[in-house]
Amino acid sequence: MKTYVTISLDTRKARKDSTFPILFRISHKRKTIPIASGFSVKDSDWDEKRKVVKNSYKGIDTPSRLNNLLLSKKSEMLTKITKLYEAAQLDSMDVSELKQRLLESEKSNLFLEYTNKQ
Repeated sequence: MKTYVTISLDTRKARKDSTFPILFRISHKRKTIPIASGFSVKDSDWDEKRKVVKNSYKGIDTPSRLNNLLLSKKSEMLTKITKLYEAAQLDSMDVSELKQRLLESEKSNLFLEYTNKQ
């Protein structure tokens, strides 16, 4: 399985408040696609080497809480990728299909399973 999820700061697109969005980058079959995390920080508050928010961050959440939220979301994505791999569905997907699957909520999966059983 050659599929990766990394957390990165998108320094190409500054927001009006001079912060940059934090992205999840999904790499699958040598192609990469971003997924927005919904969080943004200043460039000076981002540790590029460790891929975490520095303690100098003064936002709504504390740096450790924000880092935990990002790692939790990354873990959820990796769990979904592993399930797709185990079900032998991952190899037949391209990166945009994988992104769509990762963004699906659990409720829609439960509904789909229910309708398939009926």
